[in-house]
Amino acid sequence: MDSGRVLSVGGAALLVVGALAFLTYRSSAEEIHRVQLEAATLRAQRDSIRAVAELRDSLRTVLEYAAHGLDERTDVLRERVAAIETGREAAERAVWHLRTSDETEREFRQAYPEFAPSLRMTEYQPDPEIPALRYVMLPANTAKSFIVYRLRADSLELTRDALQQIVSLRDSVIGLKDSIITLTRLNETTFRVGYDSAFAGFERLRDDYIKLAQQPRFGFNMPTVGTVAGALAVGFLVGSR
Repeated sequence: MDSGRVLSVGGAALLVVGALAFLTYRSSAEEIHRVQLEAATLRAQRDSIRAVAELRDSLRTVLEYAAHGLDERTDVLRERVAAIETGREAAERAVWHLRTSDETEREFRQAYPEFAPSLRMTEYQPDPEIPALRYVMLPANTAKSFIVYRLRADSLELTRDALQQIVSLRDSVIGLKDSIITLTRLNETTFRVGYDSAFAGFERLRDDYIKLAQQPRFGFNMPTVGTVAGALAVGFLVGSR
């Protein structure tokens, strides 16, 4: 083989090697750029998710503070209701402990001031052997008022019992909702930890992949033996023509 053909073969081989090196480098650079773009997109999505989660946490804190204030007001109202009920029971016992008719008349006038002007007391002895008894006298029409008062009292008592059941059921519902919220928080925490761990693993894998893509087999560094052999073969064929 003369020197001109050797030069032709060598030049063609070098040309093929350079072309392969350029294409390999270009492909590697594009792949690295693609991976970096995907990583940037995922990082932006992660930051967006974190921002939304932090905003929801802030709103949840505000709502929890407001709910705590309502709970305190509810506790105050419950204490007032309990105090009212205790006072009513004490007043009832005091009424039953009245000893004289004069005391009973006085309490009656205080309890029903609207009947005080027409109220009269009288004595009646149905049998000579029985001591005289004192009676309260009121116009017959006043009986209507007592009927209405009794209806109201019965209705209020039923309403009170129903409201107590509502409060009890409401407390149970709140307890269940608190349990659901707790489970939701645990799920959110688990998701965040898992997502952050997976993203950290992805970033490590990305870095390893980029380092692997940047190894000497990419770019204009020393080509592999197979690349050189293939290039020489192609160059020989091209130069031999």
